[in-house]
Amino acid sequence: MNDLPKAASATYTYLMAHPDDVDMKKNVDYYVQQPEVDATEVIDLERDDYEVLYKLGKQAYNQKKWGETVNNMEEALTHFLSWENSCRAECDRQPEQEWSPEFAITVSNNIASVLTCRQKCQDDLKPPYKSGVEILADILNYIQISYYHLDRIDDAAKAVATYLALYPNDEDMLENKIIYKTLTDEKKFMEIPDIIYYFKRDKYEKQLLDFFHKEDNSDTNANSI
Repeated sequence: MNDLPKAASATYTYLMAHPDDVDMKKNVDYYVQQPEVDATEVIDLERDDYEVLYKLGKQAYNQKKWGETVNNMEEALTHFLSWENSCRAECDRQPEQEWSPEFAITVSNNIASVLTCRQKCQDDLKPPYKSGVEILADILNYIQISYYHLDRIDDAAKAVATYLALYPNDEDMLENKIIYKTLTDEKKFMEIPDIIYYFKRDKYEKQLLDFFHKEDNSDTNANSI
């Protein structure tokens, strides 16, 4: 059909799942060299919206297009939270755990099962990210730098404050805060509610699962001779 842009993205999508395929690498190289193909528009067709927006944001950042970076990264943030919420909602539809004559055990098993399912949503993240908190922090870093170049210091302060809520000991971001404090009021360092909610929920669920696992191991040890 001579639709080279779509062929390029289809090839690239295949390569993402089979990165060692030498022939497919050659195909990708061929397509991106064609005048009809814009290399910046070659995307993984199986990626979710937030991944596409994130990639576009990074490309804009590397080109020092600060406005485009902010727009794409803000959208990526919104779409990521929406994507994970949709994934988590599916966990409520899973089959109930086997009933136990001890009510507390049944409830505990159901809660642990749902929490495990919800936490597994983050397993779908592409490397190098291992958790939603990591990718949110990365987005915040990109937008705080872009806000600075756009002279949106108050917005940069919010991004820095939120980042530090996730990683309070990050030395680079602590230095950034010192710089921003010379440019705006301390009251502007307000945390972004949606991200803080995500962070606290994620931390709480991990703690609960850790508790359940310890309880299971404790029961196993108690029953052993």
